[in-house]
Amino acid sequence: MKLSIITINYNNAGGLERTVKSIVNQDFSDFEYIVIDGASIDNSVDIIKTYSEKIDYWVSEPDTGVYNAMNKGIRQAKGEYLLFINSGDTLYTNDVLSKVFEFNPKHDLVYGNLHRIFPDGHEDIVRMPKHVSVLHMLRATLTHPTTFIRRGLFEKYGYYREDLKIVSDWAFFLKIIAFTNSTQEYIPIVISSFEMNGMSSNNADLVESERYKVVSESFSPELNHICYTQELYANFYNKRVFRVLRTARKLVSDFLSVAKKIITLGFSKKKNKEYIYRERIHPLIWCFNKNVRRQKSDTGKVPIIIINYNRLSDLKEMVDFFLKRNHKNIVIVDNDSQYPPLLEYYDQIKNTVVVKRMDRNYGHLVFWDNKELYREYASGYYIVTDSDIIPNKNLPENYLEQLIKVLDKYTKVTKVGFALEIDDIPDSFSAKEEVIAWEKKYWEIPITDNVYVADTDTTFAIYPPYYEHNKKTFLKGLRIGGDFTAQHRGWYIDSQNLSEEDKFYFKTSNNSNSWKLSEDGIFQGESAYNTKT
Repeated sequence: MKLSIITINYNNAGGLERTVKSIVNQDFSDFEYIVIDGASIDNSVDIIKTYSEKIDYWVSEPDTGVYNAMNKGIRQAKGEYLLFINSGDTLYTNDVLSKVFEFNPKHDLVYGNLHRIFPDGHEDIVRMPKHVSVLHMLRATLTHPTTFIRRGLFEKYGYYREDLKIVSDWAFFLKIIAFTNSTQEYIPIVISSFEMNGMSSNNADLVESERYKVVSESFSPELNHICYTQELYANFYNKRVFRVLRTARKLVSDFLSVAKKIITLGFSKKKNKEYIYRERIHPLIWCFNKNVRRQKSDTGKVPIIIINYNRLSDLKEMVDFFLKRNHKNIVIVDNDSQYPPLLEYYDQIKNTVVVKRMDRNYGHLVFWDNKELYREYASGYYIVTDSDIIPNKNLPENYLEQLIKVLDKYTKVTKVGFALEIDDIPDSFSAKEEVIAWEKKYWEIPITDNVYVADTDTTFAIYPPYYEHNKKTFLKGLRIGGDFTAQHRGWYIDSQNLSEEDKFYFKTSNNSNSWKLSEDGIFQGESAYNTKT
């Protein structure tokens, strides 16, 4: 058996049911499920009995604490790996175990990322390091709901210490990482959701005192001194004056590197310009490009290029949204639409929005294919979006400033855009399952809080100055979640009750539209979302 999942519970019936559901609904089957209840007096036992057919072992009896209960679970476990998902916590998705074991893990500690839920309702993703060092353990921890522990480690190095009330899992990981030759493996997916209202979250002083006790017992006085003074050194090293000096040193180094490259290129203005923009050398771009300086002082001047073809309702909502946000440079690139109400709308907005009519349907890459458009709008930052990407109402007022900041930081990506919501796609959309199966991967690899790797085509994204479409780099992108999400309105269509606009659109569009439906509501799009082929 590959895995034993252990849940510890005491008087948390509501949290227990959420946990149990997330485990028994997994599409992975090579695991056993163990529930250890501490003689709860609420209806926890009733919850366990409800799901007893899917629970391999359970007991409800008094224990001496959470680690005593966890040790009971370990003694019952038969799996190669153990995973603790205690009551109130949940596995992140119903296929997360399948994804983990697709990596065919062979190491002693196998761990991934953590989704945290705070009492005030906000959430974030904690991305674990690729290698967990002793220093990391002294400053942070491995989280047990995201760590698969080889069962043999407990047999060889001992179970959880029951004299510790709150940090015994941390103490176990510290012992394994600091004093054994055990191996570890990081898997870059979110494993579980963790509610930040548990013991550790509410007992900071006890956490600190128990950690100090463990370190004092584990290391010599000299090592103990190093462990606890390294934090003082880190604080000194990170004082503002030293951060400024390091930044200045890096800027000088970067400038000299660029100067050397420019000298190597010779004094060709064209070659130097291409190099500066290709390498995204921001200080020089800011110095030489007055358009960029204007945009950074007033992000409302960044052009929003909306690619449209025979869509009206979503386009109107999008235009209204950006006009209310005081955007001054909205450009609709129309791919030869023929829908009469849309053409009337173009006439109505001609004094507030620029409409560029094409002589035929050039597709979603028209902005880069049309050199006149590109020369007119690509000298600074620019946004390209489909006309059916509607931002959520909580989008921050300074969202463009934040998008530019992320784009400037990650110079190896082509674009930064909105993450697309998939949790609320209605059942009335006939391609719902295909879309979710395809799109969920763009939520699975965070590089920092709410920022995800999303190597995909256009939706709504900002591009760097003078970026030209390049097949080798075009898909490299990031999407931002949280308040930066948007709806792809094509996924919210009632497939069996198409509007007249929808019917006209689907009748005239080609199959490059990956969510195209027939007039009868039958999915006809390209195989982009077809995960079964």
